[in-house]
Amino acid sequence: MKKILNTPIKKEKQSVKNRKLSAFASILTIFTIGIMVLLIISNILTHSITNNKQKLTEYAIQLRSGSQYLTTEVRAYSASTQKTHYDNYMNEVNVTKRRDIAIEKMKKIGLKKSELATIEEIMNISQSLIPLEENAMAAADKGNSEEALSYVYGEEYQSSINEISEKTDSFINALNKRTDKEVFVVQIFSYFINVLGFLALLAILFTQKRYALFVKNELLEPILTVEKQMESISNGILDDPFTLEEDDTEIGSLAGSIKTTKDFLHTIISDLSEKLSLLAIGDYTFSIEKEYIGQFVDIKESMNAILDNMNSIFRTIEDASSIVMTNTEQLSISTQQLAETCVEENMAVDLIVSSLETLNNGIQQVSYKAEESETLSDQAAGFLFNGTEKMQELNTSIIEIKDCSAQIIKITNTINDIAAQTDLLSLNASIEAARAGEAGKGFAVVADEVKKLAEQSSEAVMGTEALINKTIDAVEHGSNLAEETSSILQQVATLAQKSTSIMKEVTISSKDQSVKASEVLENINKIQESIETNSAASQETAASTEEESAQTERLNKLLSQFQLRE
Repeated sequence: MKKILNTPIKKEKQSVKNRKLSAFASILTIFTIGIMVLLIISNILTHSITNNKQKLTEYAIQLRSGSQYLTTEVRAYSASTQKTHYDNYMNEVNVTKRRDIAIEKMKKIGLKKSELATIEEIMNISQSLIPLEENAMAAADKGNSEEALSYVYGEEYQSSINEISEKTDSFINALNKRTDKEVFVVQIFSYFINVLGFLALLAILFTQKRYALFVKNELLEPILTVEKQMESISNGILDDPFTLEEDDTEIGSLAGSIKTTKDFLHTIISDLSEKLSLLAIGDYTFSIEKEYIGQFVDIKESMNAILDNMNSIFRTIEDASSIVMTNTEQLSISTQQLAETCVEENMAVDLIVSSLETLNNGIQQVSYKAEESETLSDQAAGFLFNGTEKMQELNTSIIEIKDCSAQIIKITNTINDIAAQTDLLSLNASIEAARAGEAGKGFAVVADEVKKLAEQSSEAVMGTEALINKTIDAVEHGSNLAEETSSILQQVATLAQKSTSIMKEVTISSKDQSVKASEVLENINKIQESIETNSAASQETAASTEEESAQTERLNKLLSQFQLRE
């Protein structure tokens, strides 16, 4: 945008006027400071001259009093010859030396040549009195008081004393006149300086008043107006009237800049307001085309970048929303299926828990029965070992029976031989009875009976032998069975030991299984709690998914309100 140029009014710039007033005020200030310094110097001179006058007068009086003290002490000694007066005189001359000290101090303060000459004359006169004073004290030492007094009260001595007093008074008067004149000159100078200081003060007051009016009328009031205008601008008010006129001064240039800024801001705000109104109704198809200047170019570029980004973002959101909608529906279906599956799993886990509780109870019963079986197995193993021992004893008995059967067979064989012999004997007896005839009939009867007995014995033996053979066969079969039974019983005993060991292991395993079953039951309970939690979470997720689906649908409706670039 181009600035509208106005012809400024010709005025002296505030900075130039301020420099002039400041320079004039600085000169007056320096002048006033110089006057103050001169006033201080004049006061110091006045004080110094007055102080010197007082000291010179004191030292002049000290000079005169020193001379008078010597005169008094020498006259007193001449009249009384008291050693004290002599000592006082000598102490003043040799030790105290008040006249010499007074002269040295006056010279340090400062004396004119005429004044130094007067002091020299006084000291010469005082020196001329020393011979007279020495003569007076010598006469006093000899006891000649009259002679001594004649020296110190004589016309020569007295005239010298009077001359010293006159010259001392003249010296003091001359000092007073000189110092009074110097004080007067300094006072006149001080009065002149005071007048200049008063005039400088009036000039400073005039300058300050002029500067105050300049600050008030040309700086403060315009600045307050500018401040008020800038406050309105900072509050976003651009229609507040601005009364300052543009001119060559700094404030005038500032007023022109503010007016130009307001006009430019009006244009910028109108353009931005129009664009933001389009944004408010969801129209993102435009771009900012007007020319901006300065840092407003950054605003223009930022707005165009925002529009580009918003188009891209809304387009991406629209695409992502469709995808999210589809995924949300699938997720909702999956979540509902998961919730149903969790319910089914929960029911299945309930059955598993019930079965595991039953199984746990059964395992505990098995453990209890296994312990009883272990006890019974131990008892059965003991019985089997006893049975095995008895079967071994039975086998031994069967062997003994077999041996006895063999002996019986031998006996039956013997009986069978006897029966055969008896049958043969009965046959021979029958033959002999037949030979004997009637005499042998009774013997024949006996022979028949013996034959019958032999036949019966043979039959009995044959039956016994058959029974014995059967017995032997049975005994052998029983012996074999006993051996097999004993072997089987030994195997059964071994198996019973293994069974007992296995039953112990089963008992331990049953206990372990009972513990493991309890742990499994506890873990199943935890799994059931987790499934219940997952079921609740899946139900919540399903509800959230439905809510998300609704929000996504709502987002799609909202996005459909925006007009985006193709």
